[in-house]
Amino acid sequence: MTLYLVRHAHALSRGDWRGSDEDRPLSSRGHAQAGALSEWMAGRYVDRVLSSRAVRCQQTVAPVAARYGLRVDLAAPLFEGASGRQALELVHREAGADAVLCSHGDVIPALIDALSGAGCSVVGGRSPAKGALYVIDVADGRPVRATYVGLPAGTTSGR
Repeated sequence: MTLYLVRHAHALSRGDWRGSDEDRPLSSRGHAQAGALSEWMAGRYVDRVLSSRAVRCQQTVAPVAARYGLRVDLAAPLFEGASGRQALELVHREAGADAVLCSHGDVIPALIDALSGAGCSVVGGRSPAKGALYVIDVADGRPVRATYVGLPAGTTSGR
């Protein structure tokens, strides 16, 4: 089993957005990153797509969900402000699936630290760029290695 942990793609800036931050959408660069993620996922098996309720996260993984004929399910432990422990519990619950999980720049490093503390090997950085991802390998129902693979080919940094 494999989990794909994605930081949401580039969004409109907080300063330029007048609505609720939760409703802040992707920028045109972010939509291109989401498309590149979907292309990168081609040929991989995915049976579940989970996301923070933030629109920018949902939009990041919507092309992947569409590619596989899946819906995007919302998961509270992926929303901004969730703890690494909450996100780790979600990862353990999803460890029996091949799933894509989309979250935020504060949750992902906390989750990677929690994975490391739980005995999971971590390869690469702990603070992903927008639109970048980790591949989390699962064996015997538990995460054993989280590898930062960065941005899918054809995208640019979204820091």
